[in-house]
Amino acid sequence: GLVVEGDTATLSIPDWLALLQRMVEPRAAPGARDNAAARTAAALASIGDRLQRANITVDRMETGALPLDQAALRIARSEEGVRLELASRQVEAALRLPAGYRVGDERLLVLDIERLALPAGAGGAAGVAISPLAFPSMKLSARNLRIAGEDYGSWALEARAQPDGLQFASVTGNWRALDIFGQGAWRV
Repeated sequence: GLVVEGDTATLSIPDWLALLQRMVEPRAAPGARDNAAARTAAALASIGDRLQRANITVDRMETGALPLDQAALRIARSEEGVRLELASRQVEAALRLPAGYRVGDERLLVLDIERLALPAGAGGAAGVAISPLAFPSMKLSARNLRIAGEDYGSWALEARAQPDGLQFASVTGNWRALDIFGQGAWRV
């Protein structure tokens, strides 16, 4: 398979993902909810069919919501699927995509965030609506979550994409002296 290694001064993740989505026709499951997040995940899984590994270091990575300084991006393929790792001063995270993942796949993406430090106002303009239809099924865990320097604890959730939103089988959190447990739904 293809091996990519190198260093670059800048890398635009939104531009790279847009190119990837145009280059790779994601495989859709019958009746799948087709959205940007699911198409991106399927395209990444598909490119993983060709890419053995990638190790790229970037002085400044533009993500669309949060610029990352001194970032390292690693992509590795195995029989289980594709693993993407991202490390910078602001974030340390890994995303696992099951082998053969497709748009609307019932299998969960696994996003593990070890550290995330967001500045005040990160994530877009105030008042911008975020839809639950924009997210694929996933299992997410986040530790050491900080926004504008304030500690927001650790969180974990398992969410399944539904035709009208997301169904949360479990949500757990630890914030300050609170232990939070629940389940629920986010619907349009």
